[in-house]
Amino acid sequence: MGLDALEAIARDSSIEVPESVAGRIHSTVAAGQFGEESVSKTETGQPRLRRYLPYAAAAAVAACLAIPVFFHSQQPKDTFEDPLMAYAELERTFSYISSKMDKGIEIASAAEPVIEKAGSVYGR
Repeated sequence: MGLDALEAIARDSSIEVPESVAGRIHSTVAAGQFGEESVSKTETGQPRLRRYLPYAAAAAVAACLAIPVFFHSQQPKDTFEDPLMAYAELERTFSYISSKMDKGIEIASAAEPVIEKAGSVYGR
């Protein structure tokens, strides 16, 4: 069909257009314009940045105000009222650590001959 035939059909006023077609055309055009606007705005990135900038600024301010609260150096609270009790607990803790170290040293001492034997095999 040529261009002249299409123009003749478009000029023919005897053909009635259903009312629903006008609404569909309007909706399609509006959707197309909305799609073009959203693409152009997201490509530049500025509307998205402007939308979230106040929230980001508020979060940064809140973080700056919260840092001194969380990292404020406080004096440690004493867990013992009597210094002799604190010293006794410290000795008990060091004794526990020493017993665990003794067990580790025993295991390492038992492994030492095996390591020396392996070293002599490989010429070290």
